[in-house]
Amino acid sequence: MKVLFRQVPAVFFLALSTGVWAGYQEGADAYDRGDYGIALKELELVKDDRRAQFILGVMYEQGQGVPRDVKLAAEWYRKAAENGDAEAQYNLGRMYNLGQGVPQDDGLAVFWYRKAAEQGDAEAQHNLGLMYRQNRGVVRDDKLAAEWFRKAAEQGNAEAQNSLGLLYDLGQGVPQDDKLAVKWFRMAAEQGNAEAQNNLGIMYRQGRGVERDFKRAEELYRKAAEQGNANAQHNLAVLYDQAHGNENAHQLAEEWYRKAAEQGDAGAQNSLGVMYYLGHGVKQDYRLAEEWYRKAAEQGNAEAQHNLGIMYHQGQGVPRDGRMAAEWHRKAAEQGLAAAQHDLGVMYHQGIGVPQDDKMAAEWFLKAAEQGNADAENSLGVMYLEGQGVPQDYDKAVAWYFSAARHGSVEAQYNVARLYDLGRVVPQDFKLAAEMYRMAAGRGKAEAQNSLGMMYLMGQGVQQSDKMAVSWFLKAAEQGNASAQYNIGMMYKVGDGVLRDLVQACKWLNLAVLAGDEKAQKAIKPLEDKMKREEIEKALAMAREWLASHK
Repeated sequence: MKVLFRQVPAVFFLALSTGVWAGYQEGADAYDRGDYGIALKELELVKDDRRAQFILGVMYEQGQGVPRDVKLAAEWYRKAAENGDAEAQYNLGRMYNLGQGVPQDDGLAVFWYRKAAEQGDAEAQHNLGLMYRQNRGVVRDDKLAAEWFRKAAEQGNAEAQNSLGLLYDLGQGVPQDDKLAVKWFRMAAEQGNAEAQNNLGIMYRQGRGVERDFKRAEELYRKAAEQGNANAQHNLAVLYDQAHGNENAHQLAEEWYRKAAEQGDAGAQNSLGVMYYLGHGVKQDYRLAEEWYRKAAEQGNAEAQHNLGIMYHQGQGVPRDGRMAAEWHRKAAEQGLAAAQHDLGVMYHQGIGVPQDDKMAAEWFLKAAEQGNADAENSLGVMYLEGQGVPQDYDKAVAWYFSAARHGSVEAQYNVARLYDLGRVVPQDFKLAAEMYRMAAGRGKAEAQNSLGMMYLMGQGVQQSDKMAVSWFLKAAEQGNASAQYNIGMMYKVGDGVLRDLVQACKWLNLAVLAGDEKAQKAIKPLEDKMKREEIEKALAMAREWLASHK
């Protein structure tokens, strides 16, 4: 809520006796000159006049010509307020609102704001609207809040214009209307109101009530950001963080995230932590990532709490500590963050940082799954398939797998494919298996790439094609999948789908042996018996080169 010190008006249209007017005017003129000693002397001579009482209140509140004394300020404001002075009524309401010079009392704040508001005081009208909006001193009533905001806004009060715009934006107290939200945000923004500039920037960024315009959004964010508005600094940073084709974008994002973060903006602190964690626009530094995550986490930012939990789980920037990881995941999970709920479930399932408890794991997986978290849906599918923490239920397992697959879980896509490939708990369906393998393989899952290669090799669910088999085996083998390395090695050995090449075959079979594939261990000696020594040495050199490049 904005707090204002009222300036003493230069002209007063008051019916005063000649003597009182002269004394008051001399005091007011001295105050305007900054000659507070004379102002105090002259105003005390006419201290029964409400305008003098108001100025004396201001002087005591600001410590102008007298020691600062908010209790005396409140007393003078009260005298003027009781004599009907609207500005004094507003200031007395503000003091009750903040508990300055008087005990904090929202009810009395509302009482005095209302008196000033009913006299047309715009700041009081706005603050009275805020009290209705915030359920302070009165029962929350967004409709009445909108009425008071409108009265102040129509007088040109920028804060009220912005507040009214927010109500139209949210559809609270008034019908939701993006165009009217833009209208009021714009009026306030043109007066230099930083919050309104930021809000109008959001509307341009999202294309709500106006045509989407990222350049205009950037301009508005910057205007507000340069006034020190932390929300705008954060939003400007996000705009740069998501920019493409701008080589300075990450640097600008880091600069504005930092400005907002240093003002205590928890979202910006978390985002700055992410930049240090990933090394985007800054040198990767887990210690600094942890530092910024912690600042945000301690303010209750759920994403930062989750991120800090990940760092403790993985021992990045902090010693590995399962208990601390679980603690931070729990804080975020209890705020409803689905990713944290899933990770906490994993910790219960694996007994990391908490006692092993599949029932608790399933409960947390369910909370996240009901929010559409694909990883949790897949994990819940596993629990139902195996009967871990929940009664075994194949129908629910398949249903959760399919839901996770639709939501983009590569693991679920692969799991569904395996069920239909093997005919486990569902009728065997090679065509559906191949489709699901392809989805996961296209997302880079090596096991799915190898399995899809096998389906092409065997002509199951797809038209038989050695060349396609080789293509998918090779993709998986390059990721270090031992089975795929064995398979591509055998394709080179016999020349199926690829020119026969014993050196390449020997290379891939040796890599598969190193990865622990038992079939490769049996196949390598018969192959090397057919090769020249220099061919074997070349294959081994190629294998070493591959290993060096895939560390």
